Amino acid sequence: MVKDQAGAQVQTLTCVLSIYGVADPAMLPKQIDFQGGTFVDSVKAMDLDFDGLPDILGIREFGGKWAKHCVWLFDPKRGRFIQDALSHQMEDLENLGVDAESRLVFASTIGPTLPTRDEYRIDNRSEVRGERRLLPVRSCQLDTGAPEGSTRTAKVVRYENGQAAVERGPYPRIATTRAETGARVWQGKKPRPRNYSVFRKAISACRSSGEMFNPNS
Repeated sequence: MVKDQAGAQVQTLTCVLSIYGVADPAMLPKQIDFQGGTFVDSVKAMDLDFDGLPDILGIREFGGKWAKHCVWLFDPKRGRFIQDALSHQMEDLENLGVDAESRLVFASTIGPTLPTRDEYRIDNRSEVRGERRLLPVRSCQLDTGAPEGSTRTAKVVRYENGQAAVERGPYPRIATTRAETGARVWQGKKPRPRNYSVFRKAISACRSSGEMFNPNS
């Protein structure tokens, strides 16, 4: 329920929750209450499409390390929250987040194996349907399942002009003390991947989504 400053109801938002099955049918009402309560507690306002206006999201389904949301974007022309092609794309992303500084929308997984981060930009002038949509910018994945003692590898995929450029290389560790210069160190053999600075930036973006790139893990 959305209210104006005077407290009057102006809009009702509906989210269809993904209710998990229970072994005992008698427990279903409690499961519904639990997931409904999780949704209510998780609802928050934040700018998801970088227009300076608050949007709304709330968790509709979740697991131990992931969540998917219902999303409503504020449409200033209509003066109300809407769901459209862009919001539906956001609803499909696991652990939806936004980076306001780079104006990117991202999804992430935290493993325990193959943690990933996928980044998207909002295309405001889609020539296909005339609607805003998410377009992939960059993805990165860390191979945490490598045998102990072997070199971990990171894969970064950049999307430019409809083409995917893939970079692979040993995982660059983060220096743990100021005495280690505070800089990222390349542990692999030369030559470094092409456009190494972009590779490092993508790895840094992966790290920012959590501790999944902890070199000590």
